[in-house]
Amino acid sequence: MPLGYESRRRLAPRLRSFARLAGWVILIILPFLAYRLAMLSHGVVVELQRPDLPPIIAAKLSRVIDGDTIEVFIQGRRERVQLLGVDGPELFRKETKQENGRMETEWVQVDDPQAAIAQKALTQFMQGKPLTLEFNGEEDQLDRYGRLLAWVWVRESDGTRVLVNEWLIRQGLAKLRLRGQALKYQDLLQAAAASE
Repeated sequence: MPLGYESRRRLAPRLRSFARLAGWVILIILPFLAYRLAMLSHGVVVELQRPDLPPIIAAKLSRVIDGDTIEVFIQGRRERVQLLGVDGPELFRKETKQENGRMETEWVQVDDPQAAIAQKALTQFMQGKPLTLEFNGEEDQLDRYGRLLAWVWVRESDGTRVLVNEWLIRQGLAKLRLRGQALKYQDLLQAAAASE
């Protein structure tokens, strides 16, 4: 039975109200859904950009971040590398503080002269030399911050290879750090620490 003029007239305000409500819902929910989709696709892109690397791979130094972390180029990608088995002085540390009722995290520069000395010495030692990264195992390639965990080798001009992780300890620029996992070159690091 078709609606009469009166029924349609009473229904029109309800439809307009429903259309307005639907418009607001779309206006509010659509950006949220777009954001969630972007975050999901970003995660997929990051996953696709970081394939499993072979156990040993060539790299080129980009910069030394601090006494135990460097940035390198591997296959055209920039990666941060945490050197296995060593703990060097930090130039920056994360600080979390409460501001306007929210927890804010920021990187704050540490005033540690040893950190600056370690960074400078490591930069001078590695600059311009061919690098090779060696991983402890396939399951241990990344730390919780997304940095590669590696043994870093440099080739000197006379062809000899030097394990940077061990060199840092021998120079007194970093300390031995064993976290319970079995490390491939643990004996070399312990000998370097004992000779200090």
